[in-house]
This record gives sequence, C-alpha cells and structure tokens, in this order.
Amino acid sequence: MKLLLDTHTFLWFIDDSPQLETTTKALLESDNDLLLSLASIWEIAIKVSVGKLQLSSPFERFIHEQAEDIPIISRDTVFDRYEIKRLW
Repeated sequence: MKLLLDTHTFLWFIDDSPQLETTTKALLESDNDLLLSLASIWEIAIKVSVGKLQLSSPFERFIHEQAEDIPIISRDTVFDRYEIKRLW
C-alpha cells in the first residue's frame, strides 16, 4: 500500500519521536511504500532556513537521502538551489 506522510509524521518517524504512536510506527515500518510530498520538502526547507527546525544532517543531504529522485517540470529556478533535477 502507498502511504503519503504529512510533514510532522515524517519528521517524527525519522527522529524516532515518542510522539509517534506505536501502532503508527509499526504501520510505517511495514512493507508499505512511504511517500513524501514536495510540499513537505518545501515546508522543511523553509523551517530550516528561518531557524524553526534543526535537522540531524544538513538539509541537502537529508532531502537527497529521502527524496524519490523524480525530476520536476518547472520554470522556477529556485529548485536549482537543491538537489532536484529541474526539466524546463
């Protein structure tokens, strides 16, 4: 089954937060496809840049390890700052 994670769920999961219920953690650790929206990646980037969130690794490494490596089609050059392949 494919599961789309909300930003806080993703962050709690990778940090092994006690705020994540045991049953939810088990669901995430099972044989499901875990997906993260680009909007969540954007939200994480914004919170890191304004100092509201600290990650255990630099943002670029963190997202590179977690993203689906899917190119984005956009004219917006802001994506060029990140390890996201932009087509267009």
